[in-house]
Amino acid sequence: MKRNTVGFLLSLSALSIAVFVFRDIYLFSKVSIRPDWAQFLPTWLGVSDFIGLLCLAPAALMPERLKSVAAALAKCVFLAPLPVLIVYSNDHAHSGLWMNLLFNYGWVGLHCLIPAVMLFVVRGIVDGSRALAKRASSR
Repeated sequence: MKRNTVGFLLSLSALSIAVFVFRDIYLFSKVSIRPDWAQFLPTWLGVSDFIGLLCLAPAALMPERLKSVAAALAKCVFLAPLPVLIVYSNDHAHSGLWMNLLFNYGWVGLHCLIPAVMLFVVRGIVDGSRALAKRASSR
């Protein structure tokens, strides 16, 4: 199996499980329940950002090209909310509320998009600096 596929599958499964386990953080709610371990995070880093960075790291670090990183991260962000929304829609209180499901899909996707962009920028900087160093050493 290719490194691109392995990184994508690892990130997708990890992020889907994380969104499912920590659905109180990801799904829209008027009250945000933070886990006890969140007190150890820096104030600028949210719980969903931290979880997203950890889960999306394989998709950002394993592919060889930056184009493959963008594709893997985008697919993870678009597909990861689906399992928790399927369970959420089967809840009797939320059945039939399609606009609520669409809003929560966008809400979860937004929480996953921020760490994906952060990882993509970091990977772009690393790849760019490697290319510059390679050019400088070849002269």
